[in-house]
Amino acid sequence: MKKTNSPTSFEDKVAVLIDGGLELYWDRTVVMAPAQREAVSRLEKKLREGFDVDGVRYDRPDSLKRAQLAASLIPQALQRGDDSLAATALALTCTSLPDLKQVQYRRRQGGSWDIAFVSDRCYAPEERPIQLIPRTP
Repeated sequence: MKKTNSPTSFEDKVAVLIDGGLELYWDRTVVMAPAQREAVSRLEKKLREGFDVDGVRYDRPDSLKRAQLAASLIPQALQRGDDSLAATALALTCTSLPDLKQVQYRRRQGGSWDIAFVSDRCYAPEERPIQLIPRTP
């Protein structure tokens, strides 16, 4: 998980956008450290055991449901300054969804989030127009 120094290309990366701004990204070309793989395995195991969301119990959640719950942890973790949980949740989300290119969050009233998984296009940083200055004689 990277939080700074935005790359120029997101070809092999998963961008995390919060309210339209790039917050962090996952680089698929970087191999996870053993400690991070272990953290992802622990989270995966916990989610396989089932969970409750908005009063609905998921006893045997499929990989998409687990990825959705993991993704829902990311903005909460970032708000609390828990970069470790954000990285673990993002790693689980990205490994569960190999075609994922972006995770987009929109803040809703009341503090909840809308989450969109984007698989059909890489994130492209906004292009900045070149300002042409007229030449003076």
